[in-house]
Amino acid sequence: KPVRDAVPIIKPMTAQAVTNSSALKAPSLKILIIFGIDILLVLLYYRI
Repeated sequence: KPVRDAVPIIKPMTAQAVTNSSALKAPSLKILIIFGIDILLVLLYYRI
């Protein structure tokens, strides 16, 4: 279960990266990407 241990580290990093990205000014797009990353992490967690 290494993915489970990595989630608390990955989530803030990706959230910060999305927030800081100048290409993503649209709030809805930011939310969509963060949710997408969360869903991928959950799928990875349940697969392992």
